[in-house]
Amino acid sequence: MTELLQFLVVGVLIGGVYALLASGLGLIYGVLNVINFAQADFMMLGMFVAFGVSSGLGVDPYLAIPVAFVGFLWLGMLLHRVLISRVMGKRENHEAQVILTLGIALVLQNAMLLAFSATPRLVVGGATAGGFHVGPVFLSTPRVLAFLLAVVVGIGLFVFMQRTRSGRAIRGTAENWEAATYMGVDVNSMYRIAFGIGIALTAIGGIALATFQ
Repeated sequence: MTELLQFLVVGVLIGGVYALLASGLGLIYGVLNVINFAQADFMMLGMFVAFGVSSGLGVDPYLAIPVAFVGFLWLGMLLHRVLISRVMGKRENHEAQVILTLGIALVLQNAMLLAFSATPRLVVGGATAGGFHVGPVFLSTPRVLAFLLAVVVGIGLFVFMQRTRSGRAIRGTAENWEAATYMGVDVNSMYRIAFGIGIALTAIGGIALATFQ
């Protein structure tokens, strides 16, 4: 029973991080109707951010999350403006979306291989070590922190989508872009923001995942 409880707790903690990763992909597909095959590669970039600030700057990866979120938000918005927006709007563009996002994925993968090689990297130090017991169950500190991060970001995303003007505009665009246009919503800007947030969420999940993966 103790082993079952241990596995259950670990599964829940890791599942929270996977939910954070999936929220970015779901937001992009739900709003833009684009399946981003490069989504996992932005997670990989987030993991390298965690490695870079940890080993290169000696900074705890969690302290870099606000800056990383803004950086990946702008990166996603730029990619949408330059590339993704050109293959949206028509049903026949679905094949072009697949090819484009796969191309982005290949570029990112090979760029990072050239820059860092295929040698495995490990994020160590700071809040990424140790653990504690709650009764018979051992809780890894980095997994608990990653789960808490996923919960906080999830709540923040919910509040943004439900309570802010931009969030409601994004939801309206996803439901009916024509009606949203008639209501004065800049649909292209909403697509761009949603894509940027989706990329940023996945990158943040990558940072959290790198602390124990």
